[in-house]
Amino acid sequence: MLIYIHLLVCYFFDIISWSISCLVNVFFNHQIANVILHYHGARRWFADFIDWYNNSHMHSGLQYVTPAQKRSGQYISIFTERNRIINEARFAHPERWCGRMAKQYIVRAAEVLNPDKETVA
Repeated sequence: MLIYIHLLVCYFFDIISWSISCLVNVFFNHQIANVILHYHGARRWFADFIDWYNNSHMHSGLQYVTPAQKRSGQYISIFTERNRIINEARFAHPERWCGRMAKQYIVRAAEVLNPDKETVA
């Protein structure tokens, strides 16, 4: 029983130390240090960050669409329009492309975040 309590205490302090290290890293950014002084400010900041990350930030791993666009299926029409514009530009001014193929945005059924090096190669 004593060992079990000791493990719980160690686990609890590991969580606390991890949380403190995260907060210390966040506080180094002086732009948001004043916002995260209170619990409600922290909740608001994290909610705004998650909203920005999912709905505004274009991810290079998702071929520059937002996760919300990827989940909703809007990315298919976005990729189709991008490919159309790139191909029109290539045909209108082939001298600008130096014989290279135009970048084509590919519709993939699934995305892999942080793929293994063997998978990518």
